[in-house]
Amino acid sequence: MRLRSTRRLIYNAGANSINTSSILNQQDLLNDFNVNVAGALTSSQQVIPEMIERKIGTIRH
Repeated sequence: MRLRSTRRLIYNAGANSINTSSILNQQDLLNDFNVNVAGALTSSQQVIPEMIERKIGTIRH
C-alpha cells in the first residue's frame, strides 16, 4: 500500500503543566518540552525530506 504524499503538516499537540515556577517540578517541565518542542521537531523531520524533494509543502506549529 502506498501512502499519499504529505503537503501539509499541522502540529497541534500541546502540553502545559499549570504551576508557578516555585512548585513546577522537573519531570513536568520535561514532559511539556517533549510534547511541545521535541514532538514538533520529530513530526517535521518526518515530512521535510519529501517536501523538499517535491518543492511543495507547509508546516505549521
